[in-house]
Amino acid sequence: MGDQIVAFSGIRQGGTAGQRDLLRIWLSTVGPRLLHNGAAVGADDVCLELAVQLGIPFELWPSTVVSQSVITRWAPHAAVVHPKAEPLVRNRFMVDRADRLIACTLSLEPVQRSGTWSTVRYALKMRVPVLMITADGQVRHYE
Repeated sequence: MGDQIVAFSGIRQGGTAGQRDLLRIWLSTVGPRLLHNGAAVGADDVCLELAVQLGIPFELWPSTVVSQSVITRWAPHAAVVHPKAEPLVRNRFMVDRADRLIACTLSLEPVQRSGTWSTVRYALKMRVPVLMITADGQVRHYE
């Protein structure tokens, strides 16, 4: 395992096959020592599936929005399950504990009223590097 602690945020649509493949490559190559994940439907779920397959330990940060949660599926595999928090609050908690944020977005164009983009903006403000993987397979690093 690597020495990085990574936070993940992604779109609720689940991500594309390309995003999944690029995420798998990055996770298997870097092998972070810990992953923080919000356990939401969509890309979070995909990321957790990959983490289990690759043997990457993770902590879950569930949201208070129960209808968007996959916590029951992944809690048995988690190193830690943190208390529920409002979505944007828990995203900041994850970034505050990470060396890097991985964000799976629809495009490189910033979106208002998007939890993932809010998390990207916060990470950059806090000087946490961001690896962005878009739905069409573009990859950008922001330091």
